[in-house]
Amino acid sequence: MKNILIMSLCLFTILLTGCDSANIKRQLQENHDKLNPNGDRGICLYLGDLKNYPYTTKYMEKNEYNERMFYGNDRFKKRLAGFSEIGMFTREKVAEEYGEDIYRYDLTDLGTKYLKSNNFCFGRVTVTGVNKLDVVTDSIGRTTKMVRFQFEIENVPVWVTTNLPIIAQLYGEGVQRILTKNEGSSLMRFIKVESGWSMQEGVIIQYGYY
Repeated sequence: MKNILIMSLCLFTILLTGCDSANIKRQLQENHDKLNPNGDRGICLYLGDLKNYPYTTKYMEKNEYNERMFYGNDRFKKRLAGFSEIGMFTREKVAEEYGEDIYRYDLTDLGTKYLKSNNFCFGRVTVTGVNKLDVVTDSIGRTTKMVRFQFEIENVPVWVTTNLPIIAQLYGEGVQRILTKNEGSSLMRFIKVESGWSMQEGVIIQYGYY
């Protein structure tokens, strides 16, 4: 998945009314901070499923049976190469297969500091306002409240701000716009339940699937 992740929020239930923007803002912020108490994983750039380094890249030939695996392997190699330019990995050519260079990557001290569960994470999300509340009925008849809110990003490290073109190549220009301005907006969905309104989704800004 080609994405930037705004730290997912825990499921909770709150009471909302038409005038409850301040309450929604407070609840969103409290749950962001609960999951990110150190202010260092508000934004996460997904790297891949690999959990252990060092890692040696693998040559893979595309065919009709492995197209998804081929593109996943290619995407992972591009991210490793990009983050090695940023300084998160060391990179050493160790072989060549069928004309393709094979590289060995290992985490640097900087990479180790920011790698958290297959993501390079940083920053704190600050909810700055709730600017839209729409009540709709979903496809299975549930009353749903769609909440659009604004946020700012604090504690963005230098390796991010000085390498935005590389990050844009890996994750898209939408990610670059958010990190350039250190602000953005997202959508949260609440489902009507007996005790109030239950938040059903974490806050994820996605830029496509593979």
